[in-house]
Amino acid sequence: MNRLLRLFLMASALVVATATATVTITATTARAQVRTEGLAMPQALQGLPAAGSQCGLSPAEKLQAQQAAALPAPDARCLLSTSELARDKALSEWTWVDVRRPDLAEADAQPGALRLSPELLRSKAFLKTRRVLLVGDGHAQAALLSQCRRLKDEGFKQVRVLNGGWPQWRFQQGLQSSSPESLSASALWAESQHEGNLVIGTRADGLIPLLPFGATLDAWSVERVRALIERRRHDSPGVPLASVVLVHAPERSADVPLAALRQALHPTPVLVHVGQASALRTQLAQMEAAWVARERGPKQPRCGQ
Repeated sequence: MNRLLRLFLMASALVVATATATVTITATTARAQVRTEGLAMPQALQGLPAAGSQCGLSPAEKLQAQQAAALPAPDARCLLSTSELARDKALSEWTWVDVRRPDLAEADAQPGALRLSPELLRSKAFLKTRRVLLVGDGHAQAALLSQCRRLKDEGFKQVRVLNGGWPQWRFQQGLQSSSPESLSASALWAESQHEGNLVIGTRADGLIPLLPFGATLDAWSVERVRALIERRRHDSPGVPLASVVLVHAPERSADVPLAALRQALHPTPVLVHVGQASALRTQLAQMEAAWVARERGPKQPRCGQ
């Protein structure tokens, strides 16, 4: 298994696969290669947090991370777009539940929302018959979709996840025009594992080959990105698109029409990772070290190593 893991984490190879498919899109506006199925995550790595992810966490956050490892599979049917919500004539009947980190919730409060973690929500039996909307920060939505499935299994009749969370709702309302913050290397890795996301980069940056799922462009344009989204919808009709994740090197920021893409792709959320391939390789090496340490015994690498 060690050999299998190392092959999976090598930057130039990504060889542990159950099925891999390559599709070439050729059109007047787009030319790209898409790994529509990609590579499967080794069983031993599933649920393993990124190296250093436990550093500096509070006891409550550590408990939440441990509980998340035992969650059921994400339920894509839980997704509710901001456009659908805005058109809902019974909008006032939704009970908004702010599941963001406390610092985010305090800095930008959602008026009228309950501030509960999904774990605490499970104990609120009086909400089981209400329309419950889980509202996060737009990141790590796969875990939130898993929480939604568990809540439904436990008797919550109408529970949904607002796609893109509070930031996308503010964008829907025209209240937020700033660009999304760049994902860290570990956050990018987590987002790339969610089959509902479409991760897009260019060949020149060399980031996409390091990730389990992704699509490669020759150059950035709104038309090329739209073509990839249409190809994905055609190839994976049963998997709703959750987010589009744009990855690029810092020196190519001017080439990415971020503002135009956010407008053109709305209500689909757009996430961004700005970084070098070397930083992602470092993160993969840390993850491998954490996995090897866990396999050998209870000791794990110290924070920062």
